[in-house]
Amino acid sequence: MNVIIIMSGLIFIFALSAVIMKKTMKNRVARNQTMPKAAFYMMKIVLSLKNNSKQIRQLLEKVDIKNRIHILDYGSGIGSYSVEAAEFIKNSGSVLAADISPLMLDAVKKNAAKRGLTNIRICLINSIDDILESGFDLILLIDVLHLVKNQTQLVRTCLEKLTPGGLLLVKFEHFSTEQIDVLLKSLACRTKKVLTGQFYVFTNFSVPDEDLGKAYSNAESIRRLAASTTKSS
Repeated sequence: MNVIIIMSGLIFIFALSAVIMKKTMKNRVARNQTMPKAAFYMMKIVLSLKNNSKQIRQLLEKVDIKNRIHILDYGSGIGSYSVEAAEFIKNSGSVLAADISPLMLDAVKKNAAKRGLTNIRICLINSIDDILESGFDLILLIDVLHLVKNQTQLVRTCLEKLTPGGLLLVKFEHFSTEQIDVLLKSLACRTKKVLTGQFYVFTNFSVPDEDLGKAYSNAESIRRLAASTTKSS
């Protein structure tokens, strides 16, 4: 009985911490402020418990991660997705981990070092405009879109930074179904649900849904689709 009470208490504490951290991060992103160390360590614990390496790898495999060579993890946090992506492409490509927090980026470097990964670069940013690179064939927006005021503009800017046939993988965490529908309608692009109701993949060219559904999981196939669409337009 005591064990159940203790476990229930811990679950409540972590759930409450997640809510507080979400509000803290949203306010600081809006003001271009970084988080204090105490908040960072609490966020690190929450993210470490929340992100499952096996599930992340399974998700990345669905977008043919092994054939993506230029990846941006925007709002990388402690690098849960950056590290897994870099592991997949360590012999062929690189990952740019971008975040507003120096503490988060330091955690990315430490996590990469633990795995012996040398193909992760870091970038301290205030917004997407600070990323001068483009031509990414995969951009990750995981657990970050709800923190941004102009969500539609962020998605559109990410799409502009994709190479033809590149993909934008978004996790709509903290979004209601109605909020997702509103955002999708405001975007002039096609989408394909990937793993769960929270994960969507976007592309930067117009293609019938059925064709995207067949091609989004194969990098070379979707590049050919992009090339043929560009030639015919």
